[in-house]
Amino acid sequence: MTSTSSPSSLSSSPPYSLLDVLDADVLLHIFSHLDVRDVCLGAMQTCWELYHVCISEALWWDVCKRAWGDQQWKDMRQRARQRHNKTPHERSSSSSGSSSSSLSSPSNDKDEVYDDDVDVRDLYKRRYTIDKAWIKGRYTRRVLNGHTAPVRCVKLLPHSFVYDAHDSGTMSENATVLSGSDDKTIKQWDHTTGECVRTITGHTNAVTCLQIVDSTLLSGSSDYTIKTWDFYDGKITSSLEGHTDLVTWMQCHTYPQLVSCSYDATIRLWDLSTSQCVSTLRSNHSFLWYLQLVQANVAAVGASSRETIILDLRSNQVEKSFAGHKGSVYCLQNQGRVLITGSGDDNVHVYDMAGVSSKPAAVLEGHTNCIDSLQFKGSRLITGSRDRNVRVWNEPKGWSNVLQVIDSINERRQRRELSSPYNKLVENDEDIFPGGITTSIGKDPGDVDGGCGISDNKYPHPRYNSGVLSGHTGGVWSVCMDDDKIVSASDDTTVRVWDYAATSSSSSS
Repeated sequence: MTSTSSPSSLSSSPPYSLLDVLDADVLLHIFSHLDVRDVCLGAMQTCWELYHVCISEALWWDVCKRAWGDQQWKDMRQRARQRHNKTPHERSSSSSGSSSSSLSSPSNDKDEVYDDDVDVRDLYKRRYTIDKAWIKGRYTRRVLNGHTAPVRCVKLLPHSFVYDAHDSGTMSENATVLSGSDDKTIKQWDHTTGECVRTITGHTNAVTCLQIVDSTLLSGSSDYTIKTWDFYDGKITSSLEGHTDLVTWMQCHTYPQLVSCSYDATIRLWDLSTSQCVSTLRSNHSFLWYLQLVQANVAAVGASSRETIILDLRSNQVEKSFAGHKGSVYCLQNQGRVLITGSGDDNVHVYDMAGVSSKPAAVLEGHTNCIDSLQFKGSRLITGSRDRNVRVWNEPKGWSNVLQVIDSINERRQRRELSSPYNKLVENDEDIFPGGITTSIGKDPGDVDGGCGISDNKYPHPRYNSGVLSGHTGGVWSVCMDDDKIVSASDDTTVRVWDYAATSSSSSS
């Protein structure tokens, strides 16, 4: 590392650069923490040496990872790579020709792989533009017409499936949407043109849920069966029979284990390799609406009893239950500590899976009818309701931040109790906050605690305003999203796509 020079010596020396006093890797680390505008509008225009640092792949690799996290960044690169139909390979450490060649691999991780065919800066720019469109509510809306009855479920396909099929010449690379309908069909759509690229038939009643496992498509139906299909040729490979009523949901955690639930108040475990039911769990609830595997043998189940139960699938014992809803729990999703549920009481509840309390940590209000579907990923949560709307909720720091805020509130409350000379024995939350502790998520100027505050169970002043996507003329039964679009299915027989990546003719939410 070169020693620093005095200001007087610098005045008579060649143009001064940070590379004269800082090692290139140190400079890279510093720049990766700067605002992107400071890098592009400041450092990049200072001198040629810093320009080469600012355009280096190593810097933008770290910038992207810090912006979106390791897993999301990995998914973005995979999608970009698939667009180029390329395979990643190790970047040559012997490259030369610019000062950036001395920079080490991102995060000094020797196992990191560069994608020479993926322009990292361009990828950042594209993703930044899409994120800004989400925040501003700018999207292009498309209506997919073709079903002749209400559409009950919708699924976005993994891009690897679509690109493989595109390479074989069987479909467009944008054919990423699947839908199932009361017209007994499954349709696959090109979301950019609105064209139905194929229709899959075989069920004798409404198609109620869809899943993808490896190269297999699974569909549940009101004909009481679950059918498995070869995704590429659309042919039935097996039919799983055993349920005695409508199949409401299913999930495969690890092949070949499949779990399904039904209106017949049972949960069935299937072996996909033999197409046989290996276990049947009977419930005390009238209906089982939804389930998600929390672990290989543990499921979160939404039921007609207005609670969400955590069920051990081996013993059929309830490990924990979450209360608070005033209607049936129609949909849910778990990720880490966070459990989010939607209900017939028109509200969304956020629970702490690791917490002691069975009460919601937060309640999101806004819908005016039953919430039948939800999905959250990163900072975004989308919900679909029978009020004909899709709502987009955003917690900038991620939904686990809600629970961290609650932890912080509880810690401060406990410190106040211990330090106050007038403290008393408190049996539960109601003794301090009538109705219990509940948060409304928002960004009011007076907010503290990261935008969360405490209110009673009436939630008179919700602090969070969600974006509303309107247009359906019937209830919204199913919603899903990826990084740049939302897809919704409705009673009005249509599928709608809200595309945030195509904003040239954008609408405002």
